Amino acid sequence: MAQKISEGTGIELKESSRNEDSNIYKIKYAMWNSIKIYDFLYKDATIYLKRKHDKFIQFLAEKKENMRDAAVPFSLEEDEFIKNNFMTMRGEEISDAMNRSIDTIRHRAYRLMPNKRKLIRAV
Repeated sequence: MAQKISEGTGIELKESSRNEDSNIYKIKYAMWNSIKIYDFLYKDATIYLKRKHDKFIQFLAEKKENMRDAAVPFSLEEDEFIKNNFMTMRGEEISDAMNRSIDTIRHRAYRLMPNKRKLIRAV
């Protein structure tokens, strides 16, 4: 399956593993490649596993906001805002002020302030 996805989309596999008790494989790709993979698997498809399709749609819907945020780089001013306010403002307040998801803000804070990682996880 991973080889067919790679051939059809040009996307390389990020990680794979096999369950030792069964013949089930788990394959992982970067989140931003999800739409390409979805199109490859389901565009013009007439036969597919509905449950898997529906799970994929649900996954994309849940990740849509984060995918949008990931495509927009942070400016220097945004980085400074996060560094200056992350430990004092609520995540929702920063999210609203910057028009970005809380998860994206948290990930950026984690990268900007590696010496405060334990505190960031708790916020």
